Amino acid sequence: MKKSSLWQFISNTPVSAWRHLIEKARLYKELFLCPTTPWLIKTLMVIAVLYLLMPIDLIPDTIPILGVTDDLAIMGLILSYADRFITDEMRDRVNNRQQ
Repeated sequence: MKKSSLWQFISNTPVSAWRHLIEKARLYKELFLCPTTPWLIKTLMVIAVLYLLMPIDLIPDTIPILGVTDDLAIMGLILSYADRFITDEMRDRVNNRQQ
């Protein structure tokens, strides 16, 4: 039985999403460990992780949808800013380790 292209897309999406998340985590680790990364970026990355783990939030997690949204928004803002400092050399090192 041949699978439709829509079914292949739907079944492959979670796998590709996890691969993307793992690649991004490796890039952020590389960015954090790089000695040329500004201390402000490293500090913001630590703050983002601590805020995600902290039990006290701006919007409590007990409020459906909104409670998690503020955590994700702050993480997204900080990490999108940190993305600007990821160099091509860092991407190459991460890609070479995967192979």
